[in-house]
Amino acid sequence: MLSYLGIIALTLVGGLTLKFFFIDAVCVPSASMESSLLPGDYIFVNKLIYGAKLPGKIPFSNVSLPLFQFPSLKNIQRGDVIVFEFPREMERRIDPLYFVKRCIGIAGDTVEIHNGNLFVNGKVFRQSHTTLIGEKERYGPVVIPKIGSVVTITEENYSVMESLIKIEGHTIERSPSSNFIIDGHPASAYTVKNNYYFVLGDNIDHSSDSRSWGFLPEDNIIGQAMVVYWSVDAGKSSPHPTGLFSSIRWNRIGTFIY
Repeated sequence: MLSYLGIIALTLVGGLTLKFFFIDAVCVPSASMESSLLPGDYIFVNKLIYGAKLPGKIPFSNVSLPLFQFPSLKNIQRGDVIVFEFPREMERRIDPLYFVKRCIGIAGDTVEIHNGNLFVNGKVFRQSHTTLIGEKERYGPVVIPKIGSVVTITEENYSVMESLIKIEGHTIERSPSSNFIIDGHPASAYTVKNNYYFVLGDNIDHSSDSRSWGFLPEDNIIGQAMVVYWSVDAGKSSPHPTGLFSSIRWNRIGTFIY
């Protein structure tokens, strides 16, 4: 009896270790990454490559754990398809909400969209994976915050800075007299404490990304998307066994993600 319990315990510990520090599995929920990824794609995520972290909370609870991260094997690059925990949901969910997007800009970069093109640091970003941007689309230019950068707070960037400042554990509100109030003190600028990234969906016209909810904190990044290990078209599924098999996208299984 004890031997069976020992085997079960070792299996659970091994599985959790693999999930937390090496490889995780995520289902793509939306069409925001078409045509690189489709809704119903199940993908493996390399958590070791950017430096695996302890989970933010004890599994199956809302008890927070201290941040600990292993050394990374490489830095996050522009163009990487990354998996991350949605920043605005961190304090409200027991189970994390994962997003999959493409990293467009790293800390310190300037991002801009206009005339049907995406620019990073003044140069057109490669769009081999990105659907055509409408010529009326206009965004930026914005500078992605990095550690130590001092950002002047204005009415134009207030919503983005409000989210960032709250993520970093501070309070901010508008002042009826002058400037803004951070942690109860008048302020016109804020010194950033962490590095941030700018992410977009490849299906840019149908994506909730950094344009709408702000910059992605480095601590929220889980890992790099690697390969599609299973794929199901939910629109073709049915309770009948033949319907189940017809909904499987066999041609996508084993597809590497670039």
